[in-house]
Amino acid sequence: MIMFVWYFSSITIIGPSFLTLFNVQGAPIVSEVNNKNEVAVFGHLNPDTDAVATAIAYASFLKTMNINAKAYRLSDLNRETQYVLKMTGIKQPSLLPANISDGTEIALVDHNESQQSIKNLKE
Repeated sequence: MIMFVWYFSSITIIGPSFLTLFNVQGAPIVSEVNNKNEVAVFGHLNPDTDAVATAIAYASFLKTMNINAKAYRLSDLNRETQYVLKMTGIKQPSLLPANISDGTEIALVDHNESQQSIKNLKE
């Protein structure tokens, strides 16, 4: 749980401070996504603690950049992840709707193979 809290705070607090301190711009994604409806942020098909924590933290980070982002999960959470979220008081992400439309803006976290994700990922 300590690692989850450190990881979450490093992305949501330290990350934006770093970007401001060093004047780093997230130009490509920010300019392309700012006018979109929502960026769906999610991990792999079997959402373990690091996939869920990363999705929550990255969606939070995008929100600090004025990007409408929301963390999702692709299936039921395991007991460890449920426990960590309960102990930290963080609401579990919603299940990604099955009817996500082609062309929806997404951000993948904790992925290394397309087979670990949704079927219409390429669309």
